[in-house]
Amino acid sequence: MDYLSNFSPSITLIRYFIYQYKR
Repeated sequence: MDYLSNFSPSITLIRYFIYQYKR
């Protein structure tokens, strides 16, 4: 699960942006 952990920050940032954009 190291791969996911490493990409965790990236995914979180992208998700946050999408959430703000979808609003």
